[in-house]
Amino acid sequence: MPTPSRYVPRCRSSPLPFDSHHARTPNIETAPRQRDRALLAVLVTCALRRGELSRTNSDHLAMRDDRWVFLDFKGKGNKTRSVAVPLWVKQEIDGWLDTAGIQKGPIFRRVLANGRVTANQQAHGGESCV
Repeated sequence: MPTPSRYVPRCRSSPLPFDSHHARTPNIETAPRQRDRALLAVLVTCALRRGELSRTNSDHLAMRDDRWVFLDFKGKGNKTRSVAVPLWVKQEIDGWLDTAGIQKGPIFRRVLANGRVTANQQAHGGESCV
C-alpha cells in the first residue's frame, strides 16, 4: 500500500456524448415534461395554491386590459379572485395545450406512461399530488 502522502486517487469519468449543459436541461418535447414545465411556471409566477391550480380550466384563462389573467376562480375561504399571467407563462400553457390537444376542460391533465393525455381528468386525481 502506498504511503498516504504519495497516494493520489484517480478520477475515472467517462466523457459524455454531448456537452454537460444538455445533460442537465430537461427535454420539453415529451408531454409529461411539457405539462410539468407549464404547471411549475403557473405555480411559481402566479402564486396559486394547489387547490386553485387543480381547479383551473380553459374557461378561466382570458385576456383582460391587454394582459392574460386567470379569471374568477374560488380561492382560499371561497373568495373569488383573478390572477395576472405573464406572457411567457401563457406561452408555456399554450405549448402544453397544443401538445395535449386540449380545447376545453381542465388545463392540467394526467399523462399516461405511453404519453397519451387523458380526457377531462385532472393531473393525478386533483390536488392530492399537485
